[in-house]
Amino acid sequence: MNRWWIVVFAVFFWMAGDFSSCGGAEKKSENPPIHIQSDTMEAFSQQKLVIFSGHAIAVRGEVVLKGDRILVYYKSAENSKDKEGEVDRIEVQGNVIVTQGERTAQGKHAVYRQGTGEITLTGDATLREGRNVVKGDKVTWNLEGKRGVVEGEEGRRVTATIFPKEEESKKK
Repeated sequence: MNRWWIVVFAVFFWMAGDFSSCGGAEKKSENPPIHIQSDTMEAFSQQKLVIFSGHAIAVRGEVVLKGDRILVYYKSAENSKDKEGEVDRIEVQGNVIVTQGERTAQGKHAVYRQGTGEITLTGDATLREGRNVVKGDKVTWNLEGKRGVVEGEEGRRVTATIFPKEEESKKK
């Protein structure tokens, strides 16, 4: 039983150091910690998996991941060059909302891949920045480069509502 708690605490330390530099050039700290809150947490050491369920929220720098469940998969020592327990990917399931600064993305499911710094949202995915809105079936968003790609599904196209910026002379 004591070993189980050691694994749970170790997972928190692993996640704190390995959740990519999501803040990009605007980050305040070189390696900010990740903070996760949920109603429950389950750790499965053999599967290299930790599940946070019930109003799960993960925050690192300016990036916030929210969903019904957050699943953190980590690499085993033999697959990781850096250290044991390096985060491989993070999945967010149900009522997914991802925010970074003024950008917000929503969908039914999201996968963040540690190696690429990209998050992919699927299921009625929406990307918003200010009043601008783009909708499709799949949104791929690079958190470090702040670049997004929206794809439609078969038979349904991507839709966008974009508000042009007002010129300074018109404001006066």
